[in-house]
Amino acid sequence: MTTSSNEPAQPSMRKMVDEIFQLGAAVSSPAELRAFLSEVSTLAIGIGGGLENAAWRGHLTEGAPIDDRPGPATLQDQLRRGDLDKDNASLGHAALGQDILAAIRAAQTLHDITSAAWAASVAEDTRLVVEEAHAKRSADNLNYYKDMMAAVGDALSDAVPAEHKQAALAALEREMTAVRQRHANK
Repeated sequence: MTTSSNEPAQPSMRKMVDEIFQLGAAVSSPAELRAFLSEVSTLAIGIGGGLENAAWRGHLTEGAPIDDRPGPATLQDQLRRGDLDKDNASLGHAALGQDILAAIRAAQTLHDITSAAWAASVAEDTRLVVEEAHAKRSADNLNYYKDMMAAVGDALSDAVPAEHKQAALAALEREMTAVRQRHANK
């Protein structure tokens, strides 16, 4: 976008653009990405509201008090209609209103998409945490079962007559092998 010589420069906006590029470049983890998406979503709301304010004071009413601005739905309807019913209305004026309205809607879409991406990121992190918890629980269960089976084996060694000891320990080992296979398939 270029600025003609008669349009005032917006150095603070240019700084914001540079900051956004830098903040995006600094993202290096899923958590940082999620925080960045949240900030972009919030920024999109500000862009949409700023466009509505600018459209009210710079296009629809030329300098009217901001406190007189109608709500977003009414303002967007005025931009959509193009105020062609006014005496000084032109197709160019109406087209500009339509383009501003498109920009406001694009800001809302950016907000919606970044909010959805943030939610997807949270869902993915939740899935990973749940998988880790399930894996830890499975490992804990397996270790508990191993300890229990070892205790059962010790008890069998003491309680089972010598001639049946080998068969009892073999049965115990078969059960432990089946447990390991069940945990490996999870």
